[in-house]
Amino acid sequence: MEWLRLRIGLFIRARNCKIRGMKAKDRQARQERRGEAGFNRHHEARWGSRWLSLREALRQPARKVAYELSRALATRERVYHLDAGSLFPPLALQISVGEEVLDLCAAPGGKSLVMWAAGASRLIANEVSDPRRARLKATLHDFLTDEQMLEVKVTGFDAQKWGLHEANVYDAVLADVPCSGERHLLQDADELQSWSPQRSSQLAIRQYAILASALTAAKPGGRIAYSTCSISEDENDAVMAKLAKRRGAEFERMDLPQELLARANDLRVELEPTTWGYWILPDRSENAGPIYFSLVRKSHAVSM
Repeated sequence: MEWLRLRIGLFIRARNCKIRGMKAKDRQARQERRGEAGFNRHHEARWGSRWLSLREALRQPARKVAYELSRALATRERVYHLDAGSLFPPLALQISVGEEVLDLCAAPGGKSLVMWAAGASRLIANEVSDPRRARLKATLHDFLTDEQMLEVKVTGFDAQKWGLHEANVYDAVLADVPCSGERHLLQDADELQSWSPQRSSQLAIRQYAILASALTAAKPGGRIAYSTCSISEDENDAVMAKLAKRRGAEFERMDLPQELLARANDLRVELEPTTWGYWILPDRSENAGPIYFSLVRKSHAVSM
């Protein structure tokens, strides 16, 4: 019996050592996937030899352009400066005079101004974050008069739940969602050090909820633009593919208007097609972007 107890004891100790070793290797593997080294390995696996030039471009300041707000009065600023790539999601919506427009994640406000300038008669600029909403209000008041602000309503609701309360209403909806923002990450050492592969997958859950809410809020025939400033497919085409899988009968992909393609040429921006949309990436667009956007049209009303 003593011999048996000894054998069992040795077996248990060996098993525990093996388990501890496996846990240590697992911790080491998880650690190697995190931070700057993990960030580089992750994106190199996706972008291959292009990653070096793309990473270097992301480390540079974004190229901005001056967008003239044609409806602005002389008593206010007329020109808003924004990333050249950021113009394309709101312009892709092709806002017409008199339309009702919803910007679900509106701060800091540049894209809202672009849509207002296109002729929106009623613009809802929504931002759930209190500090970002304060910045949004400041931007709008810098450019619009009190009279013009009557056409704009700033709200602070959760964009993920908007469709639960207001369905089949808007001619155009912009869902410019919170994302990984790799340009910002590469310029912030502390945030880069805390990066992990789970960052995109966790964000994608929220992004899908906002996109689905945008689809619900649009009226039949209304347009929805989904956009991010991320280079992660998990946050871009994968989110659109999830919407197509679950609600594909409710919308159809739209082609970009010819005038927008001409604008891309004028702004020295390359629109790189993806399965569901377009990328504007700084290594091929003279430091504009990164911007991903997809444009769809709602086909029929959604019952609540």
